[in-house]
Amino acid sequence: MDRAKKYLFYAVILLILAGAALFIHEASTLRWYALYPEASVGGAPHDTRAPYSAPGTAFSRPSGKNPMNAADLAWILRERIALGVMERMAAGGAELAAYNERVREYNRVAGAIEYRESDMLAAERLVEGLKGDIVRETDAEIMSVAIPLSVLNDDRASLVWQVQKYLNLLGYYPGEANGKESKGTTSAVKMFELKSGVQVTGRIDERLSAALREFWISRNIPVTVGFDGEGEELVRFGGGETAGF
Repeated sequence: MDRAKKYLFYAVILLILAGAALFIHEASTLRWYALYPEASVGGAPHDTRAPYSAPGTAFSRPSGKNPMNAADLAWILRERIALGVMERMAAGGAELAAYNERVREYNRVAGAIEYRESDMLAAERLVEGLKGDIVRETDAEIMSVAIPLSVLNDDRASLVWQVQKYLNLLGYYPGEANGKESKGTTSAVKMFELKSGVQVTGRIDERLSAALREFWISRNIPVTVGFDGEGEELVRFGGGETAGF
């Protein structure tokens, strides 16, 4: 085989391989759209009142190959939301260790990404409709890791600890969350109730804990999901001002 035929043979092989890679990418993307039609570009807006029932199914860890498809990009956007929430919640110990491990995993996958604009738009549509669920799942994960063993089997102490933790995160309680009722905890509860516009009782109960959690979550649901105009920012967080008992 002379040199020209040899180069032509190699060129044909490369074209075949490139075509096969493109076919696999397109097939994967089309399958993903079929599974999650709410993410299709130009499709009907996602109904945020009825979020997709199994968000974990959409967020499988990417292979790391480029260009990333819509499913890979959705995982990256989900992780950015989760990491933003974890960063705000992790005060130290096991919760900080969980955050650091998740950062390392994210960096292993998303160190350098390439993608098509249509795939990013599809990923943004899906994650936009699920961002509240993602924040709630992350919050539950951190709270389960952060709760001290000393209060884990005591229902009342666990409840007080949860209230203290959320009050601390919201800036009402400067002390340590330890599950022990104190004047400082009661004062922080009353301040929260006062700013929420409800009857001020200082009472710690399940209703208060749920209200604190929902207020915290509402302040950590991202305002935007996706890249900004410069292609740098993936997720931008904002904050609400009402507690909503």
